[in-house]
Amino acid sequence: MSFLDLCSSTETIFWVINLIINLTQFILLLKPLLDLTDYRPEFQDPIKLCDNLNKWIIPEYFFQALSTILSLFSGKILLFLISISVTIFNGYQYYYFKYQYNPAELYRTQFKHRKEGLIKLLIALICLVYVVLKSSFCFFSFLIY
Repeated sequence: MSFLDLCSSTETIFWVINLIINLTQFILLLKPLLDLTDYRPEFQDPIKLCDNLNKWIIPEYFFQALSTILSLFSGKILLFLISISVTIFNGYQYYYFKYQYNPAELYRTQFKHRKEGLIKLLIALICLVYVVLKSSFCFFSFLIY
């Protein structure tokens, strides 16, 4: 039994699904971070910006939770341990209603939101690189055998 035999067809399907989920999650994290970086209070309306940012939060939380649950039930412990911290933080914010951007406090809290977004983006990037490597390995080993 060689090392390439470890990836079955179901595991290859899991990694491809997880790759799609992590790519979507990465895009959902990147969009609000870019909007916050370009925010200038003299040029942009904070109410419109907050409305635009708030519609990206719930899908981001959903895909993060989906990725964590999928990695837990499939037995991918390393991926689960990397992504559970963000899932717990998102659950805390959602439970205490701290997840929406407030237009009255946006100028004051934009650096905090940017820092949180960068940390989430870094963790999502680590997960994405791990999933890309594992999915490409499983996909190519599935094609070889």
